[in-house]
Amino acid sequence: MKNTFLTLITASLAATVLTGCKKDNSEEENNVIRFADKNLSVAVDQTAEVKLFVPSGAGIADLKSNNAQVAVVGTTSSFLKINVTGKKEGNTTVEVKNGNRTQKAVLNVHVFRENVENNGGFKVDKSVIFLAKNQDTDVTGHLKGGSGNYDVTIGNSNLGSVRKVNGKFIVKGLGEGLTDKITFKDLTLNKTVEVPAYVIKPFKATNAPTELSLNSAYDINLEGVYTTTTTDNGNTSGRFDRVTYSTSGGVQVVQVLTKEHKNQQGQLQGHIFTGIKVKATAIGAGSVTLINGDGQTLSLNFTIKASVVNNTYFNVDADGVLTVKPGVTLPAHIDLPLNAKKIAREAFKDKDFTSIDLKNVEEIGEEAFIRCVNLTTVKMQRVKVVKGGAFRGTALTEIDLPASIETIETGAFDITNLVKVICRATTPPSVGGSFRSTNSGQRVLYVPASSIENYVTNWNSELNSYFRGLPKRGINYIPYPIQ
Repeated sequence: MKNTFLTLITASLAATVLTGCKKDNSEEENNVIRFADKNLSVAVDQTAEVKLFVPSGAGIADLKSNNAQVAVVGTTSSFLKINVTGKKEGNTTVEVKNGNRTQKAVLNVHVFRENVENNGGFKVDKSVIFLAKNQDTDVTGHLKGGSGNYDVTIGNSNLGSVRKVNGKFIVKGLGEGLTDKITFKDLTLNKTVEVPAYVIKPFKATNAPTELSLNSAYDINLEGVYTTTTTDNGNTSGRFDRVTYSTSGGVQVVQVLTKEHKNQQGQLQGHIFTGIKVKATAIGAGSVTLINGDGQTLSLNFTIKASVVNNTYFNVDADGVLTVKPGVTLPAHIDLPLNAKKIAREAFKDKDFTSIDLKNVEEIGEEAFIRCVNLTTVKMQRVKVVKGGAFRGTALTEIDLPASIETIETGAFDITNLVKVICRATTPPSVGGSFRSTNSGQRVLYVPASSIENYVTNWNSELNSYFRGLPKRGINYIPYPIQ
């Protein structure tokens, strides 16, 4: 008997084409025929989509799968969308070569069988029961072939609750992202079926920017991806890459971000979809629409602006927004370009350097310097706004805020070792948990002598909560005058 694990059918070509960009890892990858992800898990009789990137003008040849039927429809472009349909449990590979057969791309495919139990004619017609938080789901209709005399229970009360209403079993989801089993019992037949249940976690991007710089790439992390697994004979199997996506305008998904999923024995079972890498390819607007395994839709919309290359390390767009070039190693001391007016969100996240001169920067984006653990010195001249979490987790012990400062958002200076703050603004900037940390007992504040009373009034809560090293006057902590 012929062993056939899966069938491949190429779908429509993508509407947009990757364009040339500065030389980095992404450019090198674009010159090589490759799958967007090297691993795929798909259920028997289910279809999953993968992307095959093809260098411009290279074409493809010898698309095949071991123990599989292969059909190719259409012509080549920068990439092809390929649908992979599981036919039988097992592991196989999909191989494809470029037109002159000098390069080969390989896709590892794991085909598994969803577990729909059938117990003496009594069965449940769903392999997974999806629940929504704080919403009721009628599961009665999933019971088949039984006597009609049923009981339904849930193993984990944190996941959901079950009640019987007019002969129907109603399950209410409670804990987002939790997985357990719903037990269906036919009391007359004395037969039991257990089916995994999953409380849907909201599908969202945790760090998606709204503005992109032309030819720059961005990693976007996703939450609420369907990663529920089922258990079959003690081995974990399940659904790992249940996200599909489409793009429009000047943005492309150039890489699928995944992490390994292993069973309790440490055996690799698949790869969980954790995010995407997007690249801006044309000025204007662009969007990515994603659908997760729960059927939730997530739309990411971007404005794409021109980039101006200033030096080895940075890009500054037409609006003065600075980003760090991917893959660069920054020097210990950084002088920013004079045309940089705003530091983009997470621009320096986790970067290794010790000091920076912000020059003409007026706004520091959210978490712009988060976890720069060696950053000890920051020079500001024109900064007006410091966004939330901008310097969280840095090594700053002192900060000198210029007279131009107007707004300091929540957690901007959430720094354990920060002990001295100088604020030169005569009008106190707006704050709210801006200097919070786990250890603020020795922190002191210096302000213009003429503005001490205004700071006592406007920063009362901030002073009492986060500047406990200051001398008291009644219930208030009093800033020191700038010397």
